[in-house]
Amino acid sequence: MKTTKISLLILLLSIFTFSVQSCKKATKEDNSDDTASQLQHSADESCYSNESENSLNDVNNTMSASSLGKGFKIAGATIDSVIGDKKFIITYNGNNADGSRYRTGKISVQLTTGARWRDINSVITITFIDLMIKNNYTNKSITINGTHVITNVNGGLVGLLTPGGASVIHKITGNMVIAFEDATTRTWNIFRQREILITSAGIPKVKISGFGAADGIDNIVVSGTNRAGNPFSTVISQTVVFSSNSTCFNGAWIPESGVKTHKRLTKEITATFGVDITGNPVTSGCPYGLSLIHISEP
Repeated sequence: MKTTKISLLILLLSIFTFSVQSCKKATKEDNSDDTASQLQHSADESCYSNESENSLNDVNNTMSASSLGKGFKIAGATIDSVIGDKKFIITYNGNNADGSRYRTGKISVQLTTGARWRDINSVITITFIDLMIKNNYTNKSITINGTHVITNVNGGLVGLLTPGGASVIHKITGNMVIAFEDATTRTWNIFRQREILITSAGIPKVKISGFGAADGIDNIVVSGTNRAGNPFSTVISQTVVFSSNSTCFNGAWIPESGVKTHKRLTKEITATFGVDITGNPVTSGCPYGLSLIHISEP
């Protein structure tokens, strides 16, 4: 009879510490090079997801401004608008607002379907051009190239959301080339849905889910090969929720709940976000960190 080995490697890290260190090389948890590779993969995917979320927030904020971003400001960046082509370009050239990340490169954003981005089923195409993000705490970086095609499923603008009101849903497909600090380059496919809302208590939230399917696996949010050259599919089995709560970590965007599973690896790894110091999901107050569980066949 085939048995399954479950290795419980709970990493209880401060959410803030994880967010600023997620691009660094993963810590080896035992003597297995394979285990170290899985932990590195989890860190890489989280790093890319976090930086992609930050970029999409910049795009949404700019799209919510009038005249395709004219007059809108992003720390460490300039915005050039091309009104006739329904297009603008964000050029990064410095640190973000809190000084934690240094960015160079460009994001080009063009309305490719629809008269206005706020209309239902309008589509924008985002092109990442040598977008390099360096973590100023760890000195580690990634560089992103590729495209995101985003559909405004239910219409509306993020900048016009109100507490307790309707949400805005964006569906994203993409093909991205990720270059890591060790010069490894990999191509990843994106199947992400973002639901953006403000709670009745005034707390902004972003709910992330996956809609990709392949090889009998559903709810895929990203797939491809990791820096070790191994194929993977990352599944969101429980919606990952980011929030910006002023009472937790000075309002930084943090994952407060949700479950991701990295499949097709030698050791399947599940990340549970928003746990307390004992590894249990937080039901009130600020989360302490996340937990990782490895499951492998002997």
